[in-house]
Parts: sequence; structure tokens; C-alpha cells
Amino acid sequence: MFVQPTPAQRAILKLLAGIAPHAPEYTRQVEVCVVRGANEQDDLEISVPSDGLVVIEDIEKAGLISEAVYRDADGQPISLMLHVANGKLYWLEHYKPLPLPIVKKWPDVEQLVPGPKDLRWDELLRERGL
Repeated sequence: MFVQPTPAQRAILKLLAGIAPHAPEYTRQVEVCVVRGANEQDDLEISVPSDGLVVIEDIEKAGLISEAVYRDADGQPISLMLHVANGKLYWLEHYKPLPLPIVKKWPDVEQLVPGPKDLRWDELLRERGL
């Protein structure tokens, strides 16, 4: 069952959408999306209603659009990767390179640093008022 994202989940989604290409469109999607847990890593499947959303033609149709990294309780890095499908937010993936369980699944946004995809992090955040 899809539900409203928790405040921590919505903050992370908003941050990742805000640094992605076409940020205004994706940020609007975060505001209306619902989510559900997808697996034992607490990845989120994201559903965005079509009502009232304008999906521009050159928007990413599928794939990874932004990434951030934080440290788990054991010190290992975890990537949070935001994916789209058909021009809509679709999946928030947790990735830990070692086959260990993730302890801290929803960090404060202040604990996130740019992933390899988002090297202009500080500049993007300032430009977008985040």
C-alpha cells in the first residue's frame, strides 16, 4: 500500500530532486508523491499521480538522476540514488557496497554529501535555495 512519505523521506527526496536536472518538475513531483517500502533495504517505490503534472519532453525518461552518500552506523558509505521512469520519480535506492545490513536508513539531510553524479553539490544547492 502506498502512503505519504515520512518527513525524513520527503526531505531526502526533495533534496535529491532539487539537485537533479529539471529540478522544478521533480520537486513538484515530490510534493504529491506517495511511497511504499520495496525490499529489506527499505528502498522506496515512488508513485506520482499524473493529474496536473506537466512532464516536459526533454525530461529524463529513465535512469539515475541524482545521488547522495552518507555513513552508516558502522562507518561504511551508503548511497541514496533517485531514479525515474517515464519522466516521473520512480525509485529511491539504498546501496551499501558490503553485504552488511543497513542500520541507519533515513539520515538527516545534513549528513548527506554529493555522490559521484552530483559534483557541483554546493553550487546547485545555493542556486536552488536549498
